[in-house]
Amino acid sequence: MELKPKPPYSSYNPWFLYPFAIWVIGGGIAQIVFDRQILFAIVNTHHASWMDELMVSTTRMGEGVFGGIILLLLLGMKSFRNWWFFSAAIACNLLPALLTQAIKSAVNAPRPLNYFKDAPWIHYQPTWERLMER
Repeated sequence: MELKPKPPYSSYNPWFLYPFAIWVIGGGIAQIVFDRQILFAIVNTHHASWMDELMVSTTRMGEGVFGGIILLLLLGMKSFRNWWFFSAAIACNLLPALLTQAIKSAVNAPRPLNYFKDAPWIHYQPTWERLMER
């Protein structure tokens, strides 16, 4: 009896990869064809009040407090209490934050809401002041 080798694991998922490829290629073409102001205006002039609230909440989920709470909850589970998970969790939360701040300092570009603040088409909420900071 001859054993066939198992094919290597592949995470090929056309339901994700094809739309993602279209998004990346379309976004690249849009950035070549249009300037920043037009692209930002296209996105910013299409909004809904319920999405304003949802996106502010989603944005705040990326802050350290939310991640810290999730990590503490996971560390409460016995299967996650090991040095490998702990070091990976710290690295996956700390390194992107440090890299993001380093890039922001190196580029020193204004936030879009600060850059377009006086534009008549800008959609802006007074509660977004904190989101306009670096």
